Amino acid sequence: MISWITGSCEANGVQIHYRRTGGDKPPLLLLHGLLGNGACWTPLARALERDYDVVMPDARGHGRSSAPLHGYRYEDHAGDVIALIQRLELSAPILLGHSMGGMTAAVAASLAGKLVRGVVLADPTFLSPQRQREVYDSDVAEQHRRLLSQDQGEVLAQLRSRHTRRSPELVELIASARLQTRMSAFDVLIPPNPDYHRLVRAIAVPILLVIGDAGVVSLETARELQRLNSHLRVELVPDAGHGVHYDQPERFQAVVQPFLRSVVAASPSASSSPNEYPVPLAEDYLLHDLVWRQNALPMTALAQEVGLFERLQDQPATIEAVAALLDVTARAAEMMVAVAAALGFLEALGDGRFGLTAVGRTYLLPSSPFAYGPFLSADHPTLDKLRRAFLAGEPSQPFAVNMENLSIV
Repeated sequence: MISWITGSCEANGVQIHYRRTGGDKPPLLLLHGLLGNGACWTPLARALERDYDVVMPDARGHGRSSAPLHGYRYEDHAGDVIALIQRLELSAPILLGHSMGGMTAAVAASLAGKLVRGVVLADPTFLSPQRQREVYDSDVAEQHRRLLSQDQGEVLAQLRSRHTRRSPELVELIASARLQTRMSAFDVLIPPNPDYHRLVRAIAVPILLVIGDAGVVSLETARELQRLNSHLRVELVPDAGHGVHYDQPERFQAVVQPFLRSVVAASPSASSSPNEYPVPLAEDYLLHDLVWRQNALPMTALAQEVGLFERLQDQPATIEAVAALLDVTARAAEMMVAVAAALGFLEALGDGRFGLTAVGRTYLLPSSPFAYGPFLSADHPTLDKLRRAFLAGEPSQPFAVNMENLSIV
């Protein structure tokens, strides 16, 4: 570790401290969880530094990074990550995050598109609203407040008795990280978290979800997420809890390394295409949701009106085939399919084709006794605009669509 680089740079308005193994290799950004810091990744970074330029930042409020009074939402953490990528000029890094860092990686990847080339989520904080509230209402912050009044020897003794299977080096790193975590960092626990279903659906690059058999994310939830995104793979590490990479470091490396190699092999060139644009650091969820509510219903109504769902009832089709079937432009077909898929009415089958989901089949086919057809036929000024634009063959792009992550952007 002596030869590793340490540094600090301003990113998203805060000073982010980082460690970096360096070298002309594919960049890998490791994001720790609440109560951790970048140094906690030392054992894993040591195993990966031969093949990757491993970057280990301290999140805001942790380690040696600055601790603003406010700004600890996941969107703030993700903005830090994207800004750090830009400041360090990391070319299409892979993100690997644990717990809080896993959720941060998911948010960052959903915003950054293919400015990152892959994501590893190690038991991220994909919690139900009820569980979020339970964690926030617990005494976890008060426990940390009491810990900060202890010296390192006391904290070390407690951690050694609790984690007998973890290496002495790792326990010391965790103890130091906890004592460097400021109370303000616990604001990340304030509900609500970002909707992890929406995040996973929006990520357009390969995803590896690694969970323990006694962690936060259940195997059932993992399988559900696989159905939302065909790019997602799941690995279950036995005899591991929430700290899956701490509890079973060798097994964790064994499932992560093949994924990393496959992602690098699939994208040999990390250069950006001329059509890629800088990622804004400010979060746009409020405006996104406003535009979404305004346009999702009329776009679905238009798709129903032109027979999109009926056409896909028996045979899935590509965008080009949909355009031919409906006699509209490829852009119009692309936008209708993207919105319907983002809403969960259609699903990407992984071969360029789209088919009806159970929800679409149940509620959007006129032959279904549960069809919502009459409720979608009301007049709407945006629907009239879409009719004129799409059916005249001149889409005016009332909003943009990213087909790779099936979301309105």
